[in-house]
Amino acid sequence: MKRTWKFFAIALIAVMAAGISGCKHKHNYEVLEQRDATCVEDGFRRSKCKDCGEVLEETLYALGHDYDIHNACTRCEYKLEPTVTLQYIFAENENGYYAVLGSSKATEIVVAAYYLAKPVIGIRDEGFAVPEGEKVPVTQGAEIVSVVIPDGVKTIGERAFYGCAKLETLTLPRRSLLSIGDLAFRGCVALKTPNASRGVESIGSNAFYGCNALTSVPDMPALKTVGEYAFSACEALEHVYLGSGTGSVGNGAFAECPRLRSVALGSAEVIGRNTFLSCPRLEEVSVSSALKQIDSAAFTGCTALKAIRFGGSMADWAAVTKAADWFLTSLEPGEFVDYYIYCADGTLDHNGVETADAGR
Repeated sequence: MKRTWKFFAIALIAVMAAGISGCKHKHNYEVLEQRDATCVEDGFRRSKCKDCGEVLEETLYALGHDYDIHNACTRCEYKLEPTVTLQYIFAENENGYYAVLGSSKATEIVVAAYYLAKPVIGIRDEGFAVPEGEKVPVTQGAEIVSVVIPDGVKTIGERAFYGCAKLETLTLPRRSLLSIGDLAFRGCVALKTPNASRGVESIGSNAFYGCNALTSVPDMPALKTVGEYAFSACEALEHVYLGSGTGSVGNGAFAECPRLRSVALGSAEVIGRNTFLSCPRLEEVSVSSALKQIDSAAFTGCTALKAIRFGGSMADWAAVTKAADWFLTSLEPGEFVDYYIYCADGTLDHNGVETADAGR
């Protein structure tokens, strides 16, 4: 338990103090050790300031493949082998193609990086989706097991893989992907946590709703916006860490996640309505000093909560606008949830009263 708390405390410090040093001078770093990143593997750099001795450790993120018109990487020997039966729709105003399943019956999908010498820039809205309703035909999208989306693709459209219940393995672009549309993977009940995708800035509403095999949110350090109910009803989801740039988290984003235990919300300004509704195992939430508001029923049903780790002061916490029922939950008369708010300058109990350190 304490190990988990320590991790999220460190995560919060990283959110609030990334790149900030206790030293006031300009560092004069000398590289001690470095391993360059490759297309698929992260590297690292370890440096030391010649003046004060401070050590800086940096991750050099994987570059992603750089494909040519033949779907071969220009940096390494890897060559993409796209599924030949896929279809591509040309977008003249964007001078590139969007991938769709079409009549393909392939269960293992590899999207091309280039098609007819033009880049594949996205997955089309409903491009691989399974239609709903009793009278619609069962499409081959229902049989898809794995999908590889190559570096170079920028968008995954709305409902792109909606209802692909057998989809288990998803490989995302490492750097190029910018957005995942509304309902993009809703109902993909077998989908496991995808690989890190360093460029994603927005995740749409209901994008991963009901993805019961997800255990964590993929590492997306550029993420700024998480849509409403984006990760709601994900039965296996346990841990969420959103990068420091995440400023907007929609209503109900993590509602009804019965195994969710710990969350770091980046620099979210609002914990919206129903954000953690019915998360009975949630123990810890970390959020920066940017927090300004907690809405109605944000923590309803969070009976296991032990810690809210807040990056600001106790006075800052008092200034956060809180709905009267932000922590409404069903308890017997006289019972309460014994959680603490750990601020930068002290600790508050569940009533917001300053108290002795309760095991930070």
